[in-house]
Amino acid sequence: MAGRRTPLYNATARQGASFGDWAGWELPASYGDLLAEYKAACDGDADHDSSYMGRVKGTGEDVLDLLHRLSTNAVVSLEAGQGAPTVLTTDRGRILDLITVLNLGDHIQLLTGPQASQDVIEWIDKYTIVDDVEFEDVTSSTAMVSVIGPKGPDILGSLAGIELGTFAPHQSARVAIAGAEGYIVRRDLADLTRCEVVVKSHDSEMVWQEIIGVGVTPVGLEVSEVLRVERALPGHDGELGESYNPLETGLWGSISFTKGCYIGQEVIARLDTYQKVQKHLVSFSFSPDARIEAGIKLAKEGREVGQVTSVVKVPTTGELIGLGYVRKEAAEVGTQISLAEEAGSWAKVEAQALPFGPGG
Repeated sequence: MAGRRTPLYNATARQGASFGDWAGWELPASYGDLLAEYKAACDGDADHDSSYMGRVKGTGEDVLDLLHRLSTNAVVSLEAGQGAPTVLTTDRGRILDLITVLNLGDHIQLLTGPQASQDVIEWIDKYTIVDDVEFEDVTSSTAMVSVIGPKGPDILGSLAGIELGTFAPHQSARVAIAGAEGYIVRRDLADLTRCEVVVKSHDSEMVWQEIIGVGVTPVGLEVSEVLRVERALPGHDGELGESYNPLETGLWGSISFTKGCYIGQEVIARLDTYQKVQKHLVSFSFSPDARIEAGIKLAKEGREVGQVTSVVKVPTTGELIGLGYVRKEAAEVGTQISLAEEAGSWAKVEAQALPFGPGG
């Protein structure tokens, strides 16, 4: 059964995209030249159809207050144009979704994981009693384009008539591109610049063509995944979910340890206070002969200590790199861990994931 298609499906097909299924969507996997796509994103400018990420519109006087009380980060004081990452967790401190909260002035926008927008709404509604809030899933009625690379802010800023180079992380602004109204938010991929523009679905092809028309290179999901894994950023399809808590995933910068209660706060605070985190998300390099795929188990001295969750091939070198969770005794940088199903093959811990920095 074919997955959902974004509003930019036809536009990306005309650009030569080959498609694949991911997280319930039929998405551009590549545009025929992975090396060119990768170099454009790292050294210049590239655009990616990221409409598969969920978008929820929140209105009402109590939206920020409610989200502040429910999620891990301090968001109640976000002013118009400001934003922050935060995590929705279960009462056991497990990850439901990593979201971005944006104050757009007349409403609050939540950027969620793929296929997660409705689950987020239902979870928030579960804890809403008398609050003045209303949430609407606007994923289908909008589209999102990510412009990636060091030249991206200048190019996208020129099209929108705004200075993006000085934007703080998660800062947003209302804009118009080719007459289409929407908003832009700065959401970098660690050290790699990324600005995202959200517009109505019916305007998305016009905006996409406007961006492509100034020489920006389209990139598919394969290169997008390489960029993510290189920077040890957790993916919604592999490293986020109820199997993990935010401290294991390295989401320290999306947690406030001073703001008070939220769903799952007692568990997360106890894990931090008593240093009870048992495993960590880390990045790996692999032995040259290793045959790797997501899900393969890792062992140290004959004992299982974790598993690989994401594997990608770097276009410039052909090298396989990955992410995975390992127990804390095997998570130190430089540790070499055996692949349980491949005698003589190994994974080496290169870094621990800290997606938003060590403390925000």
